Amino acid sequence: MTVENTGALPSFVAVPMSILDRYLSVASGLQWKVLLAVLRQNSTDPALLGTLLSLPKGDVSEALLYWQREGVLKETGTSLNQQITAVPPSPVKTEPPKLPVNANTLTASEVATAIREKEELRFLFSVLEQLYGRPLTQTETKGYVYICEYMGLPADVILMAAEYCMDNGKSQFTYIQKVCAAWSEEEINTHTRAEEYLKEQNRRHSREETIRSALGISSNLSKKQKEYIAFWYDRLGFDLEMILLAYERTMDRIGQLSFPYMSKILQNWHENGIMTPQDAEREPKPSKNRNVNDASYDLKEFERRSMEIPKID
Repeated sequence: MTVENTGALPSFVAVPMSILDRYLSVASGLQWKVLLAVLRQNSTDPALLGTLLSLPKGDVSEALLYWQREGVLKETGTSLNQQITAVPPSPVKTEPPKLPVNANTLTASEVATAIREKEELRFLFSVLEQLYGRPLTQTETKGYVYICEYMGLPADVILMAAEYCMDNGKSQFTYIQKVCAAWSEEEINTHTRAEEYLKEQNRRHSREETIRSALGISSNLSKKQKEYIAFWYDRLGFDLEMILLAYERTMDRIGQLSFPYMSKILQNWHENGIMTPQDAEREPKPSKNRNVNDASYDLKEFERRSMEIPKID
């Protein structure tokens, strides 16, 4: 291929071979267009580059952020052609920064710097102070910085967790911190995932309160009782009507409330395809001559052997 001689020296945009070798098959076409435009204009102004490339400003900003994260471009500076030439041919391996063991190990300086540099944290503290109705304590401030910066939960998710705890009467920071740690572990780290989780929790709580009221239980349900209720609904697929029917059968046979005994009735029904009250009416009735105190009705022994509930996925 020949180049027509116009009498003037041609202009070039030089891209170091090290950049080509490392990113030619990795970076997208848009990212390469933005990088070439940066070199051509000697500018990282998204508005200017967007006009030049006929691209939305947001797309240009994302591409610039990619090259900045890769170390090809710096966030500030004017001598772009020099700084891109200085990029080393291969990534420099560095030791990952050591994370604080917990919020208490954060220094006041680290906390102040994080709040000053991150608008997200300032927004978080502003809303939290409205929720608490007072300024945050030093312990709370450190804790929320730690949750956001090192547990990886964004501000909106932290606020959803805090409101959820407060709505359930648990406004202590230690409790909220435990909930946030659990959410981080379970990767409930986006607004959508948090919404789905809270919707499921509200659904379970509503079912538990309905069962508690229907069975005349005045105290709070135990963790084991909640597991039984989840098992009946989610694994066995029964509705409230069938659960109450199992309760009636339990009271008829042993004269007292027993979640393990109810669960055994419901499991037997499930195994035999009995899913409606009409199906249950056709079930063979147990002998009325059986003594409640017979060994087969030893409730303590029965419950001892029936406490294990299959885990709900």
